[in-house]
Amino acid sequence: MTFPHLMPARAYSNSVEPVRTGTCVDHYNSLLKNAKTALTTGDRAGAADLLEQAKNMLPSCPALQNGASPQTLRL
Repeated sequence: MTFPHLMPARAYSNSVEPVRTGTCVDHYNSLLKNAKTALTTGDRAGAADLLEQAKNMLPSCPALQNGASPQTLRL
């Protein structure tokens, strides 16, 4: 599944990477990585927002359902 019209995640600090275009797993992993970066820079609100976006992706991405491969959730 691809998302041809993905918008970059809101940048909460200069070190947050834009969301990569690709599979829903790529998008999910990018959101988690950006949340981790936001948290390490002290942006708790930004991290929480990115984690909420990642959580909202779970129902629509079959690869993130129970039983997904361990490689799916990499940081």
